[in-house]
Amino acid sequence: TIALRAASHPEIERPEKVGGLGMIRASVENSDGTSNLFLQGLSRVEIGDLISEDPYPVFEIRELPDEDSNRMASLALMSRLFELLGGLTDSVDQGTSEASARKQMLGGQLKKLQASDDPAMVSDVLASLVVDNSTQRQKLLETCDVKGRLGMLLEFLQ
Repeated sequence: TIALRAASHPEIERPEKVGGLGMIRASVENSDGTSNLFLQGLSRVEIGDLISEDPYPVFEIRELPDEDSNRMASLALMSRLFELLGGLTDSVDQGTSEASARKQMLGGQLKKLQASDDPAMVSDVLASLVVDNSTQRQKLLETCDVKGRLGMLLEFLQ
């Protein structure tokens, strides 16, 4: 497993206070020697004190579990997101191959996600697919309340 950290600014080494814990599922090596990793997110984690810097920075972490105090409200928000995103996939301009590929991927994922009864998982997958703004993504990551995350997603998309 790997704990991902997001730096507030690339030139600053201190990570954001919340990151994601994930498992590497695949790695594709690029011609320049770097690699693209495909990760499965496992949990939100609070990033604590620096433990070690050699051979790479290692921080203490504490799991931040999802909180879903109002499941019915979360399910209603999830349903509203599906409605909104269903309309977006129908209206995305296919002028570029990237837009067309994104529409196709989103449409395929929506069909799978609509079968889920897990609002926490749905909010996280949708955030990864539709939120490009790094500040908004970090805000979603820092929100343990599922209903709050779904509400933010709706706000970001409208």
